[in-house]
Amino acid sequence: MNTVFDNYYNEIDPVKRKALLEELLSESDAECLTPDERAFAEEAAKLFALRYEPGNRYAMPGSVPLSAQEKEPYVDRYLYQMMNLCYLSRGAVVFRRSLKKKVRNALYEMGLPVGKDRSFGSRDGSSFASTGIAWSREAIRLEICNAVRRYLWTCGDPDYAKKLFGMVKASDEEKAAHARQDLHDMSEGIRKRLGDIDDTALKEALELYCSAFKEEIKE
Repeated sequence: MNTVFDNYYNEIDPVKRKALLEELLSESDAECLTPDERAFAEEAAKLFALRYEPGNRYAMPGSVPLSAQEKEPYVDRYLYQMMNLCYLSRGAVVFRRSLKKKVRNALYEMGLPVGKDRSFGSRDGSSFASTGIAWSREAIRLEICNAVRRYLWTCGDPDYAKKLFGMVKASDEEKAAHARQDLHDMSEGIRKRLGDIDDTALKEALELYCSAFKEEIKE
């Protein structure tokens, strides 16, 4: 593929990714992309729209307006659902059927196929791309890998994994251990909590999701 794809998937800042994506799509006019690369770029654009939502939509009524520097331009749905799965993996399981439904909904929001009404990357059940599922699987896998890298970047924040009710900062070693546990819980951990899965679509979607984690953290 064009090297711009590498730049796009290596970049974790959504604003910079948007610029790279626009550059990628415009390159077809200069015949820099093959038809397959063009199709893949279009799928990447659909996943971008699925993953990122314009920021500040969830501000509380009456809250103090944020400055231009403080505003977050995009809400990352992937990170949100990854943390959602992390919490689900650690919670008490009273009704396994309810847990399965919550996991299915989380994967659905990330564009994974989890039922008869879901094709890869589509919200309405329609085909995600004219080039077929193979391209869609690859696009989703790369997007999850990118989300894992962005999550690891957030772990470098000074407030990450604070102890004693947030009063004591964690050491680098403690941050690394905490991040490893988070990554396990939001992938293999939730799969283990579900136990035997008789739902083929959900099982395959989880396999794709977890395989991206394994690849990115080199497990």
